[in-house]
Amino acid sequence: MIIASTFRARSAPAVLAGIALASVAAAGNLAPPPGPVGPTMKPLDAIEPRVCVNELPGAPDAVHVISAPGNYYLTADIVAGAGLNGIVVSAEDVTLDLNGFSLRGLPGSLDGILVDRPGPPASEDVFAITGRGTVATGKIETGVLGFDGNGVHVVNTGTVNAFGLSVRACGGDGIRIIEALSVDLGSLDVTGCGGDGIYAKGDKNQPLEDFSLKFCKIRATYSGARGLNGEDFREYDISEVFSANNGGDGVRIVGTLLTGASSPDQVNANFVDVRGIANGGDGLRFEFDDTAAPLLDIRRTTSRGNAGAGLNTVPLAPDLGWQGRLLDLECSENGNGGAIVRGDLQAHNVTCSGNTGDGLAYQSDISPRKRKISVEALICVDNTGNGAAFSWTQTSGPFKFSVKNGELLSNGQAGLVLNNLNSADDASFSIEACESSLNLGPGFLIDNAPPALGAKRNTKKRACRAHANGGDGFLVLGTPVDISGCSASDNNGNGFGVVGQPFVLDGSTSQRNGGHGILLDGSGSFDPNGGVIGFRSDGNGGDGLHVIDCGVVSVDGSHFTQNAGSGVFTESVIVTSDGLYSVANGSHGVEAIASTWKCDDAVLSANAMDGFRGRETGRLWFVGVTMGENGFDGLNARSDLGQVIGAVTVQDCDLSGNVGNGLFIDDSVGGQVTGNSAFGNGLLGLQVNSTGHVLTGNVAGNNPGGNVFAFMPGNSVGPNAGAATIGADNNFANQNP
Repeated sequence: MIIASTFRARSAPAVLAGIALASVAAAGNLAPPPGPVGPTMKPLDAIEPRVCVNELPGAPDAVHVISAPGNYYLTADIVAGAGLNGIVVSAEDVTLDLNGFSLRGLPGSLDGILVDRPGPPASEDVFAITGRGTVATGKIETGVLGFDGNGVHVVNTGTVNAFGLSVRACGGDGIRIIEALSVDLGSLDVTGCGGDGIYAKGDKNQPLEDFSLKFCKIRATYSGARGLNGEDFREYDISEVFSANNGGDGVRIVGTLLTGASSPDQVNANFVDVRGIANGGDGLRFEFDDTAAPLLDIRRTTSRGNAGAGLNTVPLAPDLGWQGRLLDLECSENGNGGAIVRGDLQAHNVTCSGNTGDGLAYQSDISPRKRKISVEALICVDNTGNGAAFSWTQTSGPFKFSVKNGELLSNGQAGLVLNNLNSADDASFSIEACESSLNLGPGFLIDNAPPALGAKRNTKKRACRAHANGGDGFLVLGTPVDISGCSASDNNGNGFGVVGQPFVLDGSTSQRNGGHGILLDGSGSFDPNGGVIGFRSDGNGGDGLHVIDCGVVSVDGSHFTQNAGSGVFTESVIVTSDGLYSVANGSHGVEAIASTWKCDDAVLSANAMDGFRGRETGRLWFVGVTMGENGFDGLNARSDLGQVIGAVTVQDCDLSGNVGNGLFIDDSVGGQVTGNSAFGNGLLGLQVNSTGHVLTGNVAGNNPGGNVFAFMPGNSVGPNAGAATIGADNNFANQNP
């Protein structure tokens, strides 16, 4: 590692002990000894001998050579000409203090400082360098500059420490460290070098576990390659780093299997207060293979304006065992995505905005170690791709995914995408208190492989909002879904779309969307069941609720008004409904094709066409339903294809004030029409054109076409208020009495 010189101070106990000894001495003889007074302390070089580098001989390739262990310092600048290194260190255990001076290279020079000993490195071998210079105008004045090779070049050294110097305008790397066991660098300013600002490579072939790399208080700018580049260490600790305007990545870290380690399944990388700005590659780049099983911990870090990704985690092999923690991370205005992450992920307060590509992209091929993704306080705005996209192909065992308190706005594709391509695992997905608006694609897109037989799967959305997106507000494919307290408004597509799996939509709203308010599509599936409870779907360009090819669907306590299509449309569905309110829609209140309906205490009124329109239906059952003031019939149940439909029961319903008939039943196998009222319809009050019905206890009047009619024989009619005498064939031919 690179560390500063050590200054030893007396400890408090030592000072107190000195005071105590002085008190004892005060009781003795205070007279001075005879003879002249002389020095009583050792000189500094006797306590810590130091050697002046400027007085050392050179070599054919070096201005000065350090050939013995010890403590060395400069008393003047060193200038190296063509073919020369500034200082060559061939001994172990060397501490070098630039003492405020600099090494300068002329054209054709080699390295500023070259430390090269036969390997392999030993852990007790230390090379330490400090600039110990003054700071003027915010920049360190002491350092290494202008060499055609590397500024500082260290090979085969166990521990490397460097503090308090600058490296500028060198043709190679600013600081290059090869095959070290531990590296500690701090308070460095590296700029304008042709290679990496700092490159450090550990010796992974050594049977040790404490391979560590520490960067602290480092400024790495304008180098031709990467700003900071570290490979083959077990521990990475990087803090207070500014890496900007480099030709490659701002910071690149590589972790691989360390030979001989007793537990080679973990590489730790910790980042605090790191900034990667306007680099030619990624701002922060991490490369690990599956044997390293990395733990990546990033806090208070910014990566902005880089040509690549802001944060990029790259697997060198299938990424088994990744673990990542992101806290207070910003990845904005990058050219190839904001943050690309994988594995187990815990993220809080992450901003990924203005990037080309996705803001936050989670990509994983193999199961994360703990099988858990948790993201909270996520902001993804103005990215050209998706705001946030999570995708994986395999997991094993129960898997949990959650996103909470997210803002996904104005992105070029979807706001949030969740894509699980594996069907065999048990998985739960939770999206809570997120807003996804003004995106060109869907607001929320959940696109999962349907669960295999026996696999448990559930998706929950709570208190989320999707507004003014180019696609659907919420689109869920291939997974059971539970949506509660969410809103979808002014989207170009459907407000809510659920395809192929069971569903519960509870206490949510869907308004002014270009398509349907809700689309539930079980086509090609196993007839998923579900419920739409306490929902409001108003002013949409299609139907308020559009359901096809599902099993049993409950529609309870929901409101569907002013939709351009029908309030509710069902095809090939069994529906139970309690408290349905479907009013003032552009087509029917309810339109049912090949569906079975049981409807209690509903209002299906003031629609442009029928209150309820059934075609080729199964059994229909209406109790206490108001179907009045519609543009055509209140209730119209018949087969357009001349097929027989199921029995129709209409009991205690209000069928008044419709432009057409109050009730019209045709092609039914029978049923009950009892206790209904039908007043002031434009045609007939109650009309039955099939056999097997019982019409009794109805009240009808003021219907210009007639009050109660049963045109086919085989019905049981009466008594009905306002009806005429029954003919021998049980037909009504009654006009207004």
